[in-house]
Amino acid sequence: MFSRLRERAARLVRRTPVLRKAEPFQRRLSAVTASSMPVFMHEIEWGMYAAILLANNPRQVLEWGTGGSTAATLALLPSLDRLVAMEHHPVWFTKVKSEINDPRLDLYLCEPTVPQPEPTAIGDPKQYTAQLAAWFERCEREPSIMKEYVSKPASCGVAFDLILVDGRARNACLRQGYELLRPGGIMVIHDAQRAEYRETLESFPEHRFLEPWVQGQLCIVSKPE
Repeated sequence: MFSRLRERAARLVRRTPVLRKAEPFQRRLSAVTASSMPVFMHEIEWGMYAAILLANNPRQVLEWGTGGSTAATLALLPSLDRLVAMEHHPVWFTKVKSEINDPRLDLYLCEPTVPQPEPTAIGDPKQYTAQLAAWFERCEREPSIMKEYVSKPASCGVAFDLILVDGRARNACLRQGYELLRPGGIMVIHDAQRAEYRETLESFPEHRFLEPWVQGQLCIVSKPE
């Protein structure tokens, strides 16, 4: 699987001069750059993910964690049939919904059973950061907090070509996502360098950590055909 992915990426690189001259591609890339919701990845990691999208040209995509990557995926893939996107935070859900007007997007709000700490309710920035980190850890340890968020995509009845895991409860999303991938599909996780995801990632028979990275490493998980 990874050899085929490398071949697709190599073909994409060889086509790059042609793509840069193509007005439709330039318009899609400009739409991503000008978005009011920028992609929260370092440009190196974002470039890798964009190359993965373009090289694989998926028709059915799932995202856990929404925002700039959601807008970018829709802009870069005109042949995309459906993007299922899961969000847990109601305020951010409302912003994404208001910013992206694309019939291919199915955006779902699945709120946690234990609300995420809010900076306005805590006041002190250091205290807020500590409480938010503790809440993130609880989401990984306690499946009940993000149960609907993790399980909702299964109700869509779709075998996904590509899945991005970049939200909360990532270990649970990785395990669920692998079940929802079609044979030959791929799953990408952002911030894969974090120790808490290592055991889950290494449990998959085909996975690869991408280099180089600066802020948040990408790891590709492939489902055998």
